[in-house]
Amino acid sequence: MNHFFRVILIITISSFCALTSKSQSAYQQLPANSNSHFGIQFMRPLYKGLESQKLYSGVYELFYSQAVSSNWRLNFSMPISKFSATYSISTFNFKPIQPTYVDSYMYNYVFNDAGDPVFINTIESSAQGVGNLSLGASYIKESSNRYNKYLFELSIPTATRGNIAVINHMYFTDIINFHKYSNNVTTLSSKYLFGNKVDKGWNYFTSIGMQFCFTGKAADINDDLYLNYGIGGGYKTKSIAAAIEVIGIGNLTGDSSDFDNIPDRTLNMASFGIHWVKGRFKPSLFYSHYLKDALNDRTSGTLGFKVAYNLAKK
Repeated sequence: MNHFFRVILIITISSFCALTSKSQSAYQQLPANSNSHFGIQFMRPLYKGLESQKLYSGVYELFYSQAVSSNWRLNFSMPISKFSATYSISTFNFKPIQPTYVDSYMYNYVFNDAGDPVFINTIESSAQGVGNLSLGASYIKESSNRYNKYLFELSIPTATRGNIAVINHMYFTDIINFHKYSNNVTTLSSKYLFGNKVDKGWNYFTSIGMQFCFTGKAADINDDLYLNYGIGGGYKTKSIAAAIEVIGIGNLTGDSSDFDNIPDRTLNMASFGIHWVKGRFKPSLFYSHYLKDALNDRTSGTLGFKVAYNLAKK
């Protein structure tokens, strides 16, 4: 495991071990009465300190939703990660013994004015893998001016094992949903969402949910119960919708010795998205920013693009 990803794993998982099911977020939302649809979502982490990152580097998610009645949908999703970047080993904070071997590479170094070793090499890192398969159902109840949506989801442990680099790349890209990427973790979740319906004008949406993760041998996280929540709003025309939202997650049952206070148990994220809502072809563009200094020291956020296609006209 390279030191960069080791640091990120320790910071993110041990400090605020929490998760959430797929939310009705600014970047993932579809109209409440969507027909059967399928699509792909791409999320690109905006890392700080990288020399360069391949254009295709990021987390992809394939998804499909099948309408089985006017109210019920069956949902499937699978994340896939491809990471390829060049970065300077000088950003790593550890004391080497010359010559130094890290991940089968040998690095030379010099000492700075403070007497600390500074590596003069850059390395190329590449990793790929898959996350956990999610199977779920949703129930939608509508009136003329609002909707209520109930989500139920099971994530089963299909994530790539033994490749810490690719797992941490997925964590860093989408830590809000890290149960999708964790090794040997089965997640049961439920969520309630509601909002108003408009053909044109201002809208709002909010959500609250609970979930539990069951961990197997050598899992990345512990067995715990979590709360997830979100609130947002936006403006919609007949063709375009824009939305901004803050969503959060909180660990309800973690050992108190692992947390100094309630904020340590939570992680929040702000997102902005813009969507094309006319016709069957529905592209979306979104940006997400973590509201946690430990993550912002390493990333400027996540930029994403999603394309969904409705299988039938409304």
